[in-house]
Parts: sequence; structure tokens; C-alpha cells
Amino acid sequence: MFPAYLLVDGVLGIVSAARAARAHERWGPPLAEGALDIATGLLAFLFPAGAVLGFVLVTAAWALLTGGLMLGAAFRLEAG
Repeated sequence: MFPAYLLVDGVLGIVSAARAARAHERWGPPLAEGALDIATGLLAFLFPAGAVLGFVLVTAAWALLTGGLMLGAAFRLEAG
């Protein structure tokens, strides 16, 4: 399901970029996001085990980073 979502989201991002270009608005970021979503969707479709490993690694990095930030914030709090 994830690769299909990324492919659809990428196509919609490119459509959004085309509409923004017609309206003379910023179209670069939506186009880049759409292209990146399509590329990631294709990679996740071709290498599903790699996509699962990527999820695990990103989740682990997120947990370590947010945990460290919460610890840092807790130590900075004044005991009241």
C-alpha cells in the first residue's frame, strides 16, 4: 500500500506544481516533492524489504532524537 500511496501522492504533487505554475506561484517545491515521492514509491515497490528496513531505521532515529530532546528539556526545567 505504501508504494501506491507514494506514487499517487507524487502524481498529485506534480499536478499541484503545474497548477501553481499557471497561477504564477511557487511551483518548484511541489514539483520536487512529487518527483521525490514517485522515486521513493518506485524504490519501495522494487525493494519492499528495504522499505521496511528504512521505516525501522527512521523510526529508531526519530525515537532517539526526540527522547534526547525531551531529556534535555527535563533537565532544563526548574524544580518548583
